[in-house]
Amino acid sequence: MDRNVSPVEADEFNNIPGHGIIARVDGCEVLVGNRAWLEQSGVDDNAFVQRALTWPNKARLRFILGVDGKMSALFGIADQPRANAGKAIERLRRLGIKPMMVTGDTEQTARYVAGQVGIDAVIAHAKPERKLEIVTSYKLRAIK
Repeated sequence: MDRNVSPVEADEFNNIPGHGIIARVDGCEVLVGNRAWLEQSGVDDNAFVQRALTWPNKARLRFILGVDGKMSALFGIADQPRANAGKAIERLRRLGIKPMMVTGDTEQTARYVAGQVGIDAVIAHAKPERKLEIVTSYKLRAIK
C-alpha cells in the first residue's frame, strides 16, 4: 500500500551489538533497540511497554524506537522456527549431540522458540561476546 512516505537517509549510523542502533536523521537522534538499552539511554518507555504487556505471549521480541529521548514506536516481532527445525534437532539428538540455544532474546522468547523445536538447554540475554565465549568453550572441550 502506497502511503506517500519518502525514505530518508541517516547522517550517522552505528550498530551497538546486543543493544540496537543509533542514528542521526534530519537532525534527530534515533535509537532502535531493546528496552534496557533505551532506558539506559534516557528514553522513557513506560506507556508503550505497559501496552506491550497485553500482547499475546508468543515469542515476541519487543523493539523500541526513540526519537530525541522520547519513545515513538514499539515493535513486536514473533519468531517462527523453520518448518523443518524440529526434525533437524531430533536428528542431532540421534547423533548424540545435545542441542543448545544461545540467543540475545529474552528468556521468555528463547524458551518459547526452543520449546517449539525441542531444545531444552537455553541461554538467553547473551550478547555477541558471550555467544563467542560459549562456542569457544565448547570447541575447547571437544578438542580435549
